[in-house]
Amino acid sequence: MPKQRSRRRVAKAASPAYPDLRRRGKTRVGRDRWRRYIYLVVVALLIGVPLGTVAGTVLVLSRYPVAPTSPRTASAAIPAPETRTTQVAEPPLPQWTESRRVNILVLGTDQRNGEQFAPRTDSIIVVSIDPLTKTAGMLSLPRDLWVTIPGAGEDRINVAYTIGGTALARQTVAQFLGVPIHHHVVIGFAGFQKAIDLIGGIVVDVERPLKDDRYPDNRHGVQRIFLQPGLQRMDGKTALWYARTRHADSDYHRARRQQEVVFAVKEAGLRPHLLRRAPELLTILGENIQTDLGLRQALALSLLAKDIELSKTVHRVVDETATMSKTVNGGAQVEVPDRAAVQALVREIFGDGRLISEHAHVEIQNAAKINGLASRTSTWLQAQGIPVARVANAPTIKAVTELVDFSGKVHTRQVIAERLGIGPERIRVQPDASREVDIRVILGRDFTLPGS
Repeated sequence: MPKQRSRRRVAKAASPAYPDLRRRGKTRVGRDRWRRYIYLVVVALLIGVPLGTVAGTVLVLSRYPVAPTSPRTASAAIPAPETRTTQVAEPPLPQWTESRRVNILVLGTDQRNGEQFAPRTDSIIVVSIDPLTKTAGMLSLPRDLWVTIPGAGEDRINVAYTIGGTALARQTVAQFLGVPIHHHVVIGFAGFQKAIDLIGGIVVDVERPLKDDRYPDNRHGVQRIFLQPGLQRMDGKTALWYARTRHADSDYHRARRQQEVVFAVKEAGLRPHLLRRAPELLTILGENIQTDLGLRQALALSLLAKDIELSKTVHRVVDETATMSKTVNGGAQVEVPDRAAVQALVREIFGDGRLISEHAHVEIQNAAKINGLASRTSTWLQAQGIPVARVANAPTIKAVTELVDFSGKVHTRQVIAERLGIGPERIRVQPDASREVDIRVILGRDFTLPGS
């Protein structure tokens, strides 16, 4: 009898919901593909989809069935085992259809229990994915970075979220880096800790001992924490310590550790048992995440991210090589950015292979009769990785800025228009093979250089 019960359990695990992982035969869904489904769900959750709703849960579970965990209901809910010749259909997966590079602002907030005021952003990371070249990048920004916040003047970059929410945070980061921010994800640290525990922890190689005598506790006080060096498995609480502490070294080191945690979570997402816990993840993250990404968008991004090799991922920090410490406002310590160094990082992270492949000759014309406007715009565009062949004065003054495409360099045209804020009604496609330039930008009186 005990052996019969054992065989029955194995049979349940071999249902269409969980294809038999011990044998492949002619079954088309094997171990690797099954693990892929788990990975997609987990990454989508950790990207930040607000899936705490019933609709979100039903949609995910309908595409990635979760076998019941109750032994009393399992036999009724799970069909009998299929034969070796059964072909199991894959659930349809949403595809990312946009060709442009997508930039996502990820913010980690430190709001604690009982606090009524707006939370601060201890973690600021821009994740960038290029769908066509299958490359990605992560750029971390220190919270004490001294920037211009639109409508509020100069202040620390993390103040933007406190006073203006995600809209102002996105606007501030986009203006500082000179790149568009298409989506945002805001993650509460409480949800981060619970999610790490639920996926069974993460494995991190701690480079050196970390001691912080002033780590904030949950009672508005401080506590001492100490992390040993070496490879270790961290639960949610320890992972949060590792990602948040900065008194042991600096804000720059903290940013690097946060990126380590992101990659560790990605690795943890490949564990086969996680699919059973998807509903719990949905609830936890749905309660602790805000985002403008929809469910299908996040799943499509997950599928896209899955195919990006680690060797094609660039991760950088705006650190001490790109900033200078300064004391402002009666003693506050901030980090003033070196614009040239920051733009070098921007080109490395957000560099566009399609711009290089199109090799468009771009001309900037000054039709506003503002001294140096074309030259400043050319310098700004080149800092964004957009090559400019020449600058010139337009023969006549124009009130409105225009872009003219003479040779069908579609991607370059779209990128320049997006970066300079040129709407589609002011773009002309005018094929002319005799022209010496491919794209001409005519700066009118209405033009304002981004960030100025």
